[in-house]
Amino acid sequence: MKNQQHFPALAYYFNAYLNQDFDIIFGDAEHALSAYQSTESDDEQHTLKHEIKSLLESPLDENQLRILLLDDMDCNYFYPADELTAREWLGHLLTRLDEPS
Repeated sequence: MKNQQHFPALAYYFNAYLNQDFDIIFGDAEHALSAYQSTESDDEQHTLKHEIKSLLESPLDENQLRILLLDDMDCNYFYPADELTAREWLGHLLTRLDEPS
């Protein structure tokens, strides 16, 4: 719960777009991100980008990031299955969020 308070935009993204039914609703994580981009305000997206940058700049190692994202914040997209590290996936999100939707 503490991490969700420190990263409210990321927690919202996980709960609303990468929840347990995201593959049924959106098909995959890329389509979930596209839905987020087309639905959420610029301010919300700016906050999410700021939180992602904060995590990328943090001293957390891969295992700590994985626990934070997948366990503590309950992200239901299992990025390791796509052979991505947490930093690679977060970097991808940041790149995509900087692209026009």
